[in-house]
Amino acid sequence: MSRHTTTENGVIILVLIFFISLVNCESPGTKLGYKPGTFKDFVSEKTRVSLSCRSNDIMVNLNFSVPFRGLVHAGKKDSGCSFRGDGKMTYSLNVPHAACGTIHVTPQDSFANTLTIRYHHALELEGDEIKTILCKYGTGSIQLG
Repeated sequence: MSRHTTTENGVIILVLIFFISLVNCESPGTKLGYKPGTFKDFVSEKTRVSLSCRSNDIMVNLNFSVPFRGLVHAGKKDSGCSFRGDGKMTYSLNVPHAACGTIHVTPQDSFANTLTIRYHHALELEGDEIKTILCKYGTGSIQLG
């Protein structure tokens, strides 16, 4: 599922494709109602994930329903963009456009990556979540005079 949003100046379009529990093939999450200038949350039973597309990175904010002691990573597990939960319920992860497995999709001028949320730090379990994040940037119209 995907949903699009544009900021008031039309510069940033955010598309977030949400896949939950690919291990047990559950259906994707519900569609989100975006409004200009706001970023709605993607919500599952265990997590609330929101993100913000910025000029050089994607800021991912995660809120868990219970203290989190698992592992979250963007791209591959050893990409450098990861954290191990220490029992808090709120975390942020900065995903740079030029690192951590983020790919630049040239024709659409967008950046994409995969966010993995594992509820055990060493094991892959049923119920782990995989979210594909995509930030799409446009130049808008420019008039020279």
